[in-house]
Amino acid sequence: AKVALEEADRKQKALLQQAELIASLGHWSVDVVNEKVFWSDEIYRIHGVSKSDYEPTLQSAIDFYHPDDISIVQNYINGAIKKGEGWEVKLRIVRPSGEVRHVHSKGMVEHDATGSISTIFGTFQDVTERVKKSLELEAAKSKAEVANIAKSRFLATMSHEIRTPMNGILGTLQLLDDELTKSSDRKLLSNALTSSYYLLKIVNDILDFSK
Repeated sequence: AKVALEEADRKQKALLQQAELIASLGHWSVDVVNEKVFWSDEIYRIHGVSKSDYEPTLQSAIDFYHPDDISIVQNYINGAIKKGEGWEVKLRIVRPSGEVRHVHSKGMVEHDATGSISTIFGTFQDVTERVKKSLELEAAKSKAEVANIAKSRFLATMSHEIRTPMNGILGTLQLLDDELTKSSDRKLLSNALTSSYYLLKIVNDILDFSK
């Protein structure tokens, strides 16, 4: 029975490790009294360190955070120890290689029989790819907005620069139509008017379609 329980426990741990790897999410805990830190295998991978070469402490774990984010982490930990407050926040860590990773951290506290805070525990997820995609979408959106503004300005300019002289030509031809008396001249003028109206319609259709 003991062997069966040990095998079941081994399989459960293996499944947990696989699940954490798939989700890029690990779990951790801190013994507040002894400041003993536990990291699951996935936490080591996220930090870019080997379990055999590195043993985390509370301070060294904090030191992994980006310099601009360290004070935020310290405030959360102090709030957990002194007030029993949990947290959920997105921050950055810096691997020994210098690579910056974006992480989603959640923490909670556990009390002992006397009501004192004994353990801080939580999850740690690598969301770097998600953040990159979000930034790429924002950049693409901004680029599209800039392109749309440029297109609108272009269309407004083209509308003015093309339609204005075309309307001037049509107006002039109409005035000439009122003045001419020879049928041959009026026929030529009529052809010019028809062509001008047709050209203006094409220009209007193109500009409207471009919008």
